[in-house]
Amino acid sequence: MFKHPTRGFTLLEVLVALAIFALVSVMAFRGLTMMLDTRERVTQQGQKWQDLSRLYVRLQQDLSRVVNRPIRNSWGTEVAALVGEPNPVGDDDALLSFTRMGLAGQTGRLQGLQRFGYRLRGNKVEMLSWTSLDQAPRVRPMVDEVLSGAASLKANYLDMTGTWHDRWPMTNQQPVPPVAVKLNLVLLTGEHIEWLFVVQ
Repeated sequence: MFKHPTRGFTLLEVLVALAIFALVSVMAFRGLTMMLDTRERVTQQGQKWQDLSRLYVRLQQDLSRVVNRPIRNSWGTEVAALVGEPNPVGDDDALLSFTRMGLAGQTGRLQGLQRFGYRLRGNKVEMLSWTSLDQAPRVRPMVDEVLSGAASLKANYLDMTGTWHDRWPMTNQQPVPPVAVKLNLVLLTGEHIEWLFVVQ
């Protein structure tokens, strides 16, 4: 019985198959790359909004516990309980600094009064904290980064007449805390965020 020889693939058929395989591989790689890039962007966006949420809660807790207790800085100068300086320049200066009640510790009792501040340095929002209210000479605050990716941070202060100011306290005004503080935060990614905090 005569058998026909087994016919293989021609060179042209092999080249066509390889071309189709290469095309499918490129498409699959692009799709996988796009999926991974999207996943990375979603993760970054989620982290950004988590950091913003934590900063908001921290500021809300701090400003709701403001106490009208002036301090003496490391130069021996009396400073108001809440100070708003639109252009802080010194290493120890803050855009917003204030005296507040301490948080409850493990015993359930409130801690002593504390001094905190916030500022923008190099696209980072920093929190400043001092170990004591009335500061000894050359005492430096502890500085912690609380948010990155910030382009600008500005504060305004509401007085009893309903007028907003860009600094606090005002000249010739009794240095009591303002009624409210408004913070305007702009991120490097373009978002504009405005927060309003009632000062207790």
